Amino acid sequence: MVYSEEELFSYCARIAQRFSKLTVSLIAEVWEAICRYIEHQLVNGKACSLVGLGKFSFIVKKIDNGTRGIIEQRIPVFDLNESFVRSHCLRRNKPFISNEV
Repeated sequence: MVYSEEELFSYCARIAQRFSKLTVSLIAEVWEAICRYIEHQLVNGKACSLVGLGKFSFIVKKIDNGTRGIIEQRIPVFDLNESFVRSHCLRRNKPFISNEV
């Protein structure tokens, strides 16, 4: 699911009550920095973990391209941390994800 900037700021405003000394804009800046880090890692073909939340990794599919040989297709995926899933009473289908971080 993709959220608009307005939805993210709205969510930040709601959770800001838990962190009364943090401003909504500071929380948004933190998330923007995290997103830039994740994007940088994925663009460079590297997985990354967010402790307590989950990990971004790749599913690798080998495709036989006939006379051109076999090519690897790397599909980025996000795997929620098991304890996060349990603590928020979530359910999910778990794809196979490499253990490489």
